[in-house]
Amino acid sequence: MEYKIDFNGTELEVKEGDFILLIGKSASGKTTLLNLIEQKLKNAGEKTGFVFQNFDSQIVTDKVWHELAFGMENEGLDQKLMHRRVAELTSYFGITDWLDKDVEFLSGGQKQLLNLASVMALKPDYLLLDEPSSQLDPVAASGFFNTLKKINRELGTTIIMSEHRLEDLFAEAGKVVLLKNRKIAASGTPLETAEKILESKDENLFEFLPAPCRVAVKAGEKNELPLTVADGRMWFKNRVKDGNCAEGVQDENRPEWSGTPRNSGQPDGESRNAPVIKIKNLSFKYKKNQDFVLRDLNLEIKKGRIYAIVGANGSGKSTLLKLLCGLEKPSSGKIKLEGSVCMMSQNVRNIFTEKTVAEEIAKAGLEKKEFEKKLTMHPYDLSSGEMQKLAFMKAVSKKTDILLLDEPTKGIDNGYKKELAKLLRGLSGAKKTIVIVSHDLEFCASAADYVSMMFEGQLCGSDTVRNFFAENNFYTTACVRMTGGIKKGIVTEDDF
Repeated sequence: MEYKIDFNGTELEVKEGDFILLIGKSASGKTTLLNLIEQKLKNAGEKTGFVFQNFDSQIVTDKVWHELAFGMENEGLDQKLMHRRVAELTSYFGITDWLDKDVEFLSGGQKQLLNLASVMALKPDYLLLDEPSSQLDPVAASGFFNTLKKINRELGTTIIMSEHRLEDLFAEAGKVVLLKNRKIAASGTPLETAEKILESKDENLFEFLPAPCRVAVKAGEKNELPLTVADGRMWFKNRVKDGNCAEGVQDENRPEWSGTPRNSGQPDGESRNAPVIKIKNLSFKYKKNQDFVLRDLNLEIKKGRIYAIVGANGSGKSTLLKLLCGLEKPSSGKIKLEGSVCMMSQNVRNIFTEKTVAEEIAKAGLEKKEFEKKLTMHPYDLSSGEMQKLAFMKAVSKKTDILLLDEPTKGIDNGYKKELAKLLRGLSGAKKTIVIVSHDLEFCASAADYVSMMFEGQLCGSDTVRNFFAENNFYTTACVRMTGGIKKGIVTEDDF
């Protein structure tokens, strides 16, 4: 079966068994197109399932078992069939030991996998997903994508999804569709779409190529475009072997590589700045009968530094930010802050208090240029990326000494991520201290001075951003995976 969806005068073909990846800037129309596709399919009598970006908004019951059964109960399925299907699903998705768990205690990655399993319980022929990995850690996201590929390959389910994480998906999709100004700007195989992006010579579209491809093109590659990290690694190895390695590669003897933070003119040990954030022996749990989320945690952050915290879903990263801004109180230990604090939470809707974008901008004293075509809209009606931008602008406008950011790049495109990193570096240069919790490792590598990993309720592996990412295998950047063991010092694209 084949369907043609009209999207503002451009057309998308959806064939049974397709794996289609939608890419494009924030507010380019990805969610709108997904909704149009779903409506077209439903009108044609097709069975569809939809997985949303915000995993919490899709969960409606208290237990994993109840969540899996909820949709089937609504369809009036026989009890025996429901039990059999739940047993089959939990085995397929590897979640059998979750059945009796309370949903509220699942990590973000577990919740999103539960959403996918709940949707698949109704056996849809077409599965639509709207940036499903935006709140997943790198390992959880990789596992989630592998599950999607397995569903497409083994069950024949047609998959159509929007996504900003491209390194794991771009080359795997059967068709990559680029949206621009709410129209389809390019569509074809991964290689065909990549070539169309390059032919357009549009710098704004260049950001939607996978990192290995962007690196190769910047280095002058014109023949074979590497679309995966593995292909990029082979391309780089051959380039080094041929003596064509980029001259600008970072050297391990440079101060930035050897331990000096980017925003400091002197080594860390010589800095006279006293810590503005000081945490000593901090422990915390939400309820008395639960395990500790944080245990005996210690941390010091000096003024004007950007400190990133990464780690698995459910490891306690967001909890630490809540403790820093006073939303939660420590079970034991001390937190000492020098100066005022503002936090931008993961759910940015919490920061909006007005009925229109114009009122939000006026109240915060912001410029209207960024949202001049959206001023009469309610903030909740913005795209997820636009909501993120507006929330960040409001948080920055409060002019506090310490800025806490929980997943600040959620739902935004690579172009704006670069702008955001530049803005944060400017703020830290003006002596604002910034703490970022994020699953976006590429962003952390480009923005932060220091990085720590949250593990078993503590911060471990703390180091300068370069040392941290250079030594990791999984929690690292595409550039490190491309060049590790071949050339030292390459962490971001700017190092080529």
